[in-house]
Amino acid sequence: MHEAMNYRLIRSKRCSIALKKARQQQQMVRAIRQNALSADHYKRQARQLIPSRVAELSALTGLECSGVRVTSGLKRFGSCSPKNKLTISWRLLLAPEDVLDYVIIHELAHTVEKNHSRRFWNKVNELMPDYKPAHGWLKMNGAVLNI
Repeated sequence: MHEAMNYRLIRSKRCSIALKKARQQQQMVRAIRQNALSADHYKRQARQLIPSRVAELSALTGLECSGVRVTSGLKRFGSCSPKNKLTISWRLLLAPEDVLDYVIIHELAHTVEKNHSRRFWNKVNELMPDYKPAHGWLKMNGAVLNI
């Protein structure tokens, strides 16, 4: 009997947590959609801001890329070509600033490690020791970076 009560309590807490999380995500989606700025505005802003931020982080890390392209990617927020050209989604402007920095650093790390091996993640950690919260934020919230 006692175990059944514990199970019900655990189950009710799980439901409560899941509902709270769903409400938070809905609020974030509403906030993004209520923003009066259009996607075109963000794209124009991103074409200036993202290459500039890449240049800053490149200088700080000592890692160079051959160019930067801004896209509308919704599932792939960044990539690094075999010739070290970075592609970054403008949608990252809707995320916290450290998330944009994380994606840029992640892609700059690909200029020296072209895979997701342990050496790659060690490089990311070396360049941005506190990357895990931004990485987690993107995994949890990336789908709502849409206008």
